[in-house]
Amino acid sequence: KEGMFTVYHFSLENDNDYMNYGVYANGLLVETSSKRYLRDLSGMSFIE
Repeated sequence: KEGMFTVYHFSLENDNDYMNYGVYANGLLVETSSKRYLRDLSGMSFIE
């Protein structure tokens, strides 16, 4: 389907900022981004 969509990226809390996880989203097993990647490399802003 074509169009504009909102895409969310998230990381799970962990003492290790390099850790990422597999989670189910809409029936698919996908991988979360690490907090380090989102904070230091992605250029995105955190919403807390």
